[in-house]
Amino acid sequence: MKKLALALGLFFSAVAAEYTTTLLFVGLEPDSQAIGGYVGSVIGTDATATTYSVTCPAFVGEACDIPTSFTITQGPSTMHYAFPTGGSGDMTAG
Repeated sequence: MKKLALALGLFFSAVAAEYTTTLLFVGLEPDSQAIGGYVGSVIGTDATATTYSVTCPAFVGEACDIPTSFTITQGPSTMHYAFPTGGSGDMTAG
């Protein structure tokens, strides 16, 4: 029974770690089609929005046009993005 519980725990941990989502980043200029998309992680969440750290896939290397600590915060009708160099912007759906 302990082995079954351990196996199920490991299985569900792996399933949770594999969760993927697709987001629309309006106004993000780099061509994600050319590099095969972006990668990121959820770094914060609350009842109104989720914050993601976004970058290019590792194989892109120096060709990536966005810094490694680029963040995007999205809510139901708003989006905020911030570059570590100080650039940022806000958008609201109307």
